[in-house]
Amino acid sequence: MTYAQEIRSRYFKAQRKLVEAKQLDDRSVLLSFPLHYSGYTRVEFSVTRMDESNYLLSDFGQTFGELHDSGYRVVPSLKQRILEITKIWRVSLAGECIVRTCLDKELGTAIHEFAEALKTIGDAYLAYPRTGERDIEEEDEVKQKIRLTLNKRHLRYKEGRTILGKIGEHKLDFYVSPNGQPGLALAIQLSPDRVHAEAWEFKANDIKRSVPPNKGIVVGVVYDPSATKNFSRKIIDSVVDISLPSTEIDSFDQKLDAHGVKAVVQ
Repeated sequence: MTYAQEIRSRYFKAQRKLVEAKQLDDRSVLLSFPLHYSGYTRVEFSVTRMDESNYLLSDFGQTFGELHDSGYRVVPSLKQRILEITKIWRVSLAGECIVRTCLDKELGTAIHEFAEALKTIGDAYLAYPRTGERDIEEEDEVKQKIRLTLNKRHLRYKEGRTILGKIGEHKLDFYVSPNGQPGLALAIQLSPDRVHAEAWEFKANDIKRSVPPNKGIVVGVVYDPSATKNFSRKIIDSVVDISLPSTEIDSFDQKLDAHGVKAVVQ
């Protein structure tokens, strides 16, 4: 045996010991790959024999479930991005399951490639849990609804504006400067974790304590109730003037009325 053959042999021997296989029924086996960690999660999937020459590999919905638990909205745009980054391994979607079919002669290669595909998804998303990063599709939709409301009220606003608080600087998604009427400092935090919620506890108070021209600003945060844990929501509710679920964006107009945010009549 050459040195190269010895190294390869040792690697395969380790793999045989580390890869776990559990028979689920007469046709299906669950494989677990402890060497393939993604966000501290094993890569696991089932291998099912469909007939004499065809197999189905499926993650049985586990990957999308973990993405949701990590704060991602499993929307069509996210699914499309996942298919794009894994197309080299010929995976597809069946509902919420990531799957691949293969012939009997391709099974060994297909198992390896399917594990790599799931690991790649995990490395891209699960290894970096969503902490303030927001789904582009939903964010754009929320921003457009906010623009429509502000435009309807003839409010002059700026997007992506950074303002000074008493202590620090704070970047906002929408800003309306006070001008004889209360201004508006609005942030979109669709899936805030505890760290981001507590950060907004400081930001809201700092903005409100600031000297003119920020005096009289109404502070608001828009969040997605399906992706925001209760403790984060409670923190936000307790410190901002307008705590607005993205599912209730149509009530934004009434909330502005309640806080006196309106255009100055010339």
